[in-house]
Amino acid sequence: MTEALEKVLAQFKERFGRYPKAAQFDDGKEFYNVGVNTLLKYHDVHLETYLETNGLLVQQQAGFRKKHCTQTSLLSITNQWFINMDKGNLNGVIFLDLKKAFDCVDHSILLRKLYNYGIRGKSFQWFQSYLSDRVQMCKVNQTLSNKRIVKCGVPQGSNLGPLLFLLYINDLPNCLPSSAASMFADDTNISTHGSSAAEIQEQLNHDLDNIHQWLLANKLTLNKEKTEYMVIGSRQRLSKVLNEPEIHVGETTIKRALL
Repeated sequence: MTEALEKVLAQFKERFGRYPKAAQFDDGKEFYNVGVNTLLKYHDVHLETYLETNGLLVQQQAGFRKKHCTQTSLLSITNQWFINMDKGNLNGVIFLDLKKAFDCVDHSILLRKLYNYGIRGKSFQWFQSYLSDRVQMCKVNQTLSNKRIVKCGVPQGSNLGPLLFLLYINDLPNCLPSSAASMFADDTNISTHGSSAAEIQEQLNHDLDNIHQWLLANKLTLNKEKTEYMVIGSRQRLSKVLNEPEIHVGETTIKRALL
């Protein structure tokens, strides 16, 4: 708790940002952004501490986390590829592309997941209030559109947005019986290995179908045109691959990545 509060209080020492003007301290509106940003940071720190302390975020996720970065994600997955290659196996990898993933987070599903991860009572009510009745408008020149209620998407530009997205897709690896996921926020790849291209094809197609069903259940969309696959192995093993794996999502054939 002490560490969390220190991080929140440190926000008051920042020298840059939007702060009340000295001549308008009596105007409450001038304090709005400062108060809101501090409050969001406070909840972000508490939620992050709760998730990390209890080990609730999957190890496969490296995005928006302390002591994690693209390098840790890359080192982990490439190390596993080399281990498989040393055993004489081939690696099959699918690089998934999601369409506007951050904008498509369904609020009702997100709240249900927050509850399932143990966010209860007043904390849950706060998140419920934070996500509910959000509106947006569009202004062109001097013309302002009508308000539209926002029912999906994490608030971007906020402290909480990225962390809420991580929670939303946190259970994706659970639907992969044959593959291992490597995730950096919404950038995800799944890898499997086998002694033949046919074995890799069977495993990848099975798990890709599971991912497709998971995405549908969570109201996310796979960009099939930008999703690609690769077969990785030693030169000797690759030279013996006569037939390339055929990877499909429904009726769509996933293309092989070109080096």
